[in-house]
Amino acid sequence: MAAERSYRLRYVAQALSGVPFKKFDSLGLRQVDVRHLIDNYVRFGLVGSHVAISKRDQFAKKLTTDPIAVACCRILNDFRPLDSIIAEILEDCDGRTRNRYLMTALAHHCYRAGVRYTVLADAESSDGLRDQIRKDHPLPLAFFNDRSNSFVVPQNATLADRVLKLASENDRENLLDTFVDLANAIAPRVNRNAIRSRSPEARLARRLFDFDAVLEVFLQEDAPRFYARTRDAWQWNSRYWEQVALLRLSTYYRTPDTEEGKDALSLAVQHARHAVSIELHPLSLTTLGQTLLAQMVVDGFSLTATYGEAFEKLGTAIELEKKWARMAVQPFVTLFRGSRQFLEHGGTLSGNQAEALRKLIKEANQKFPRDLEVKEVVVALQMYLR
Repeated sequence: MAAERSYRLRYVAQALSGVPFKKFDSLGLRQVDVRHLIDNYVRFGLVGSHVAISKRDQFAKKLTTDPIAVACCRILNDFRPLDSIIAEILEDCDGRTRNRYLMTALAHHCYRAGVRYTVLADAESSDGLRDQIRKDHPLPLAFFNDRSNSFVVPQNATLADRVLKLASENDRENLLDTFVDLANAIAPRVNRNAIRSRSPEARLARRLFDFDAVLEVFLQEDAPRFYARTRDAWQWNSRYWEQVALLRLSTYYRTPDTEEGKDALSLAVQHARHAVSIELHPLSLTTLGQTLLAQMVVDGFSLTATYGEAFEKLGTAIELEKKWARMAVQPFVTLFRGSRQFLEHGGTLSGNQAEALRKLIKEANQKFPRDLEVKEVVVALQMYLR
């Protein structure tokens, strides 16, 4: 009996030409198989995941959807063997196929349903796309919903995540191009109505442009080039300028005592103001409040006046959230943390500010009773409010 990667079947068949053989497709892992696999790793002292031992049945159930190579890596808590397999697979594919898979992996990382088939075809060519949507392809894609065939995702999410990670480490320039191409490909499908209706492309864009969670993780020091190359298509969008502001803010925090850092902070505040001028939204107001609180303690700026403006912007963000029948924790945490910093630097709250903070603390405790970050910042602030 022989086993080989499915996309190499044609070579196996060619090698066995003239020899009768049967092909079996249904060799997926069952839960009992995974338990036996874990037992073997335990026996040889090779388990690297605590959960594999402490919650064996739950862990085994999750692994039944993975290829055996991925399951083994999860048990080991070491993905280097999988990375070697991926390197081989990438060598077996042409550049267009690799780029198409990378774009789909990025889209799926940002939005569960992946990328629309027509968007992917326009961005990375439709040549070979249908061929790639099959199980026996080296870098297989799949339709997210077989009934509509509208959106495309990687067939295996773990494989896709590792491809993204390896691209970030070893092929950053190509990954940057993929970010830019995906952003510009969905741009014609995103407008204010699409954002309000939370269309798939609008949801994908919101995550794709996220500096803290996505851009800084994958592109790192190349993140500014992404925003520069997408500005023409996205500068109408307040979300774009919020994230550029957070990029500048991170530059300031890395080098706060340099002229470069101080200039970056000034730009961060201005970009955040620009975002608010485009759209009075809780997210843009929270970003402006965050940048103002950073600027509050910089020489040359009024501690009291800057805090007062940040207080007002964050309070407005919280009020807008209430009107929209939803509550986000970020404006609360940002305001509480900034208020503590204001008081630590010798600031004095007005009577209205102190009263408003006490009400907001009570409200936050009611709205987010299990949020550890809220509890932490509330305890730290209350020490100064007594």
